Amino acid sequence: SAREVLADFGGYSDDAIDEMSQTFPPLLDLDVMRHLRPKMRFLKYTLGGVAIATAVVDDEDCTNQNKSRRLLSPLGKSVPPPFFGARLEKTVAPRHAFLQHAKLPHGPKLLEDDGKLCQEFLVSSRRTKQFSALCNGWRRTYGICLDPKDEGSNSAAISEIITPEQVEAFDTLFSRGLMSAARNDIETLDSIQKYASKANVTSSELVKLLACAGANPLEKDVRGVSLVHWASGAGNLDGLVELINFLPGGIEEALSLKADRDGASPLHWASAGAKSKEFGCGGHIDVVRFFLDKCPPENVRNLVNMLTKDGNSVLMWAAWSGSLDVCKLLVRNRADTAVANRNGCTVAHWAASGGNLEVCRYLYDVMNVDFTAPNCAGNTPLSHAVAYGRANVVEWLRNDVCTDDEDGRAEDLASEFVKWTEGDSDRMKVYDLFNNEDWGL
Repeated sequence: SAREVLADFGGYSDDAIDEMSQTFPPLLDLDVMRHLRPKMRFLKYTLGGVAIATAVVDDEDCTNQNKSRRLLSPLGKSVPPPFFGARLEKTVAPRHAFLQHAKLPHGPKLLEDDGKLCQEFLVSSRRTKQFSALCNGWRRTYGICLDPKDEGSNSAAISEIITPEQVEAFDTLFSRGLMSAARNDIETLDSIQKYASKANVTSSELVKLLACAGANPLEKDVRGVSLVHWASGAGNLDGLVELINFLPGGIEEALSLKADRDGASPLHWASAGAKSKEFGCGGHIDVVRFFLDKCPPENVRNLVNMLTKDGNSVLMWAAWSGSLDVCKLLVRNRADTAVANRNGCTVAHWAASGGNLEVCRYLYDVMNVDFTAPNCAGNTPLSHAVAYGRANVVEWLRNDVCTDDEDGRAEDLASEFVKWTEGDSDRMKVYDLFNNEDWGL
């Protein structure tokens, strides 16, 4: 019941609960799961109302879980009772995050003086104009409230007059959640870039604000891909660092994460690059270097050579995405250039499929990677280049590497693809390479 939650998780006495109920009559009728427990967590860990340490030891039968249960501090208990009936996700959480972003009184400061500022906040947060007026009023009264960790904060967000439009833009971005912030949607999606400009907030700031508000840093998408994977793939290094700060296991946990479906590591994603609707769009060397620098030296080689469930290496993904600088960095850290996946494809197949000629030349000329060996199905890197319409790679393989499929498979593929994709200029270029009588002369 509501009374039990307030007593067991908040530490309120029966008399205090009765007094709160008189002040806010709906209190004891609130839904425990929808209202009381989420508000209690927010009050404890976002507003800072949790007691430093609380041990329940007066009951001989209490469990170990109860013994370590953290109740509300006297400061936490000063929150006005209407707080438990406020709309957390739609109003309280985003508006409190805005206070934090704008360096206005937030967290424990709202609970001081018997929750006077918290009461003002709850009343004004319901309406955007009223809330923006409150923010500007608090700015004049209290000035800038910096946290110890906010030395590198956005000074523009502190100095500007706060407008309703800015608050609404912030609400829009905040409501998109931690996944959107981690994959840096405000930089890659045109539809929301205008909100980022109005709100004057970065994706890394949103990651921190959302996590502080109780968003789950261990969240995964429907394919079992973590936020750390997405931040890595998006090249969102600042957001990635903020995420890691909120992981229970920190950087060690981040380095060991694997996607549920294919077992890919965050380093795989950083090497390939990813956007919300695009994958393999180019690796991010700063994120790759970050992971390598944070990994214990004795484990770097294992990290670089992690494989997916299908046996695909980080170097394969980097080569496929055309990330030459990432490929070189991985090789310098002893990436295996000869490993094959369960289909028998090597990094040569992946590089040829990706179509970046510089990557192919680097692997062939510098690392002596074999671009002639077939996979388990008999397909060579040339066949893959043909299949993906990589005319420049096909030309290089035939002219410089002097390779061709003995069974004519690549030429047959070129002919078939021209028929299947009528009007495709890239496919036509590939086809013409096999029908040029001057080839090889």
